[in-house]
Amino acid sequence: MRGADDESLLEIAARERQIIVTRDLDFNLISLKRLRPAGVILVRYPETLGPRTVTRLFEAFINTGGLERALGNIVVLTPGRARFRPF
Repeated sequence: MRGADDESLLEIAARERQIIVTRDLDFNLISLKRLRPAGVILVRYPETLGPRTVTRLFEAFINTGGLERALGNIVVLTPGRARFRPF
């Protein structure tokens, strides 16, 4: 849904109980008080990392139960670290 505004993404994710994964540094988290998707993962990898490296790091997060742990949380995913904060 590239190009969709944040509010629309949150509405769809909340209705369908989906986890949002975004690299958008300006993603609107204020609307989370009203719209609750299953989770939000903010990917904060340096632009210098290539797409394959980012994919491998994200797959490692998934393979260690990251998606399940993301439910009900905002996750900030950086190289070597995932920080979880409840909505």
